[in-house]
Amino acid sequence: MTPRSPDTAGIEYPCRWSYKMIGRCEDALREAALSGADRVLGSSVGERDLALESGRRSAKGNYQTLLLTLTVSSHQERVDLFRILGDDPAVLMII
Repeated sequence: MTPRSPDTAGIEYPCRWSYKMIGRCEDALREAALSGADRVLGSSVGERDLALESGRRSAKGNYQTLLLTLTVSSHQERVDLFRILGDDPAVLMII
C-alpha cells in the first residue's frame, strides 16, 4: 500500500471544489470571489464552470455567507485560491 501524499489527500484532479466565505456584505464577497478566481485562474476562469450561491445571513443581519464552487485542476490551484480569498479584506472567514 502506497501512502498518500499530504498534498493530495486522495483528491483526484480536476475536481469540483467549494469555498464558503463569510463576510459582512454579499456584494463585497462576490467581488472577492470573482477577483480571486481571476487572479488564480487567469484566462481559464471562464472554462471552470464557476458558480456563486448566496447563503444564510446571520440572525442579526451582521454576517452573510457566499458559496463559490468551481473546477480546480491541481492541489496548488486549490490552495492558492483558498489563500487569496482568505487574504481579501471583505472575507472574514473561509471554510
